[in-house]
Amino acid sequence: TVRVTMVGSPFVQTYNVPANSVVTTTPLPKAGLIDARLLIEGLQNKGILITSDVPIVVYAHCYGSASSGATMLLPTSSYGYEYYSLNTSQVYASDCFSWFYVVANENNTRVEITPSAATRGGRNANVPFQVTLNRGQIFQVLGAIQSGSTGFDLTGSRVRSVPNSAGECKPFAMFSGSSRTAICNTTNGDYMIQQVFPYTAWGRRYLTFNTATSTSASQFNPNTFRVMVRDANTVVRRNGVIIPPSSLIANRYYQFTATTGQYITADKPILVSQILPSTSGTAACAGGSIVGNGDPEMIYLSPLEQAIDRIGFFNTSLQAITRNYVNIIVPTAGLSSLLIDGSNTFNHSFPHPALAGYTCVVKITTPGQHIVTCDSAFTSITYGLGSVESYGYNAGTLIKDLSFTSSFNNQNSSLSVDSSTCIGIPFRFRLTTSYRLTGIRFKPSLINNVTPSTDTLVSNPPIVDSIEVDGVMFYRYSLPISYSFSQIGSYQFPIDLISPLIENCNNLQTIRARVIVTDRPYSNFSINTTGCTNSPVQFTATPNTNGFNINSYNWNLGNATTSTQQNPTVNYTAGGTYNVNLRIAAPNGCMGDTTRSFTLATILAPVNVVWDSIASGVNTVRFSWQAVAGAVSYQVSTDNGVTFTTPSSG
Repeated sequence: TVRVTMVGSPFVQTYNVPANSVVTTTPLPKAGLIDARLLIEGLQNKGILITSDVPIVVYAHCYGSASSGATMLLPTSSYGYEYYSLNTSQVYASDCFSWFYVVANENNTRVEITPSAATRGGRNANVPFQVTLNRGQIFQVLGAIQSGSTGFDLTGSRVRSVPNSAGECKPFAMFSGSSRTAICNTTNGDYMIQQVFPYTAWGRRYLTFNTATSTSASQFNPNTFRVMVRDANTVVRRNGVIIPPSSLIANRYYQFTATTGQYITADKPILVSQILPSTSGTAACAGGSIVGNGDPEMIYLSPLEQAIDRIGFFNTSLQAITRNYVNIIVPTAGLSSLLIDGSNTFNHSFPHPALAGYTCVVKITTPGQHIVTCDSAFTSITYGLGSVESYGYNAGTLIKDLSFTSSFNNQNSSLSVDSSTCIGIPFRFRLTTSYRLTGIRFKPSLINNVTPSTDTLVSNPPIVDSIEVDGVMFYRYSLPISYSFSQIGSYQFPIDLISPLIENCNNLQTIRARVIVTDRPYSNFSINTTGCTNSPVQFTATPNTNGFNINSYNWNLGNATTSTQQNPTVNYTAGGTYNVNLRIAAPNGCMGDTTRSFTLATILAPVNVVWDSIASGVNTVRFSWQAVAGAVSYQVSTDNGVTFTTPSSG
């Protein structure tokens, strides 16, 4: 069940989405008292809240006459603390603007905004200002018009979270685009919207290839690429050759056109966009002749560090789209396992021209849902082309914070890293960061079902290891606190990383370490016994494994002995009641145990009986024997049917 709400209005819609299907919502309102459009610069109560009772994939598509733009929407768990707007040149009309906006997921979210150019609302370039937003509120910034139909390009504008009145920094989302702009033209413009990746999700290695023409999957139009840097001293290479620092624009981005696939690398994180030109744009500007239908679009690309092995995306024919594509870049070794809607047949594929070992794949798609899977992680974009309109977006990506990784180990696990834990099983976090930490604060008080639940600050945590990856040093920390969960679920465990090298929000970054908690295996066993001592007792493990591969059986047999066999056989020499415990364990340390009792009777030593006749009696026999230790009575039986019991020897 999916619920769509416009914050600050009575607009609410509920949809039932069957598994592996797509539901298109009705268009958001754009008139009257409920108008979802963002028409001005400043603070607005128009955030769109989408919630679901199970994980979903969501895309936004804006369309109208000769206009179309789309973006993949990112979950709130991926929101960041620092963003940079990446736009395009702004040329179309005096009522069209380069823009960006931020949206808050939590109350009392305070941000600092530094526009890179003059804004329509009167803000000056490179002069920071702060605003506070509550959940669902939006603050939009519009680039001012320079003259005529040319507006300021807001690329390079910075927005970061700053401490609010309570001293807290909150994550938020950012979107960038244009209400309409032309690329390599002054007409044939189009709308653009993309959700921006937070700085911590930027990568250092990007592979690209161009968008196909509307007439052929094997013919490609020229594309423009922008490479955003946070640090002006970042060394950026294009196909192995350093881009001259003198070509850095506004101290924030490089721009170039290309007609073939590119391999873009940097020594610090970068953000890369791929821009489609206007129909009938000039070849000199675009870097080559523009063929077929389509219009401007801007797509943010995934770095190889954020590649993914399964995506779902949606293509449309609105408003007048006639051809849809998906472009995929996949390791060549995984090409045979690449399936698009279950098929390994593509319209065109070729080796990537700039990096051996990768293959470029083009597939013509139809309006509707599409699923791509592969044994190897890949990157991809999807786009649609029509008469003087187009749309496109990143078809699927990871949004990992690449400045750190978090993992954990369960107690008694034999694995180097555990992907999940179980109810009641203690575990400890391990963190790897690209900067040295002066403190780590665990905040279990903000989530449920965890023990201990008290927040803890670990000052100057010791580094247990370090490793260099692509020229960047990462430091590993193994933390001394054990936690456990009492309920099944997927938890986002909040942890504050503290370091003077974190350049935002009081030198503090809040991460959310994902912990998946499953049910544990349950121990059980059967006992097969004669009920007497000196007869083998067979124990047979019959656990409910709950899908775990049980690799450890530990028996406490109740007689001061143990066994690690799955089904041990034991001889007991003394009678009595025995409490037997079986603890089973999986490789990841998830375990279950149970105790059962059974009773054995003692088998006594044989009785040595002698007999003789009694002279004083007729047909009388006397039986006699020595007392047997442990016996409380004796029963005598003869073959003529005489039976009697006596409490002692005689």
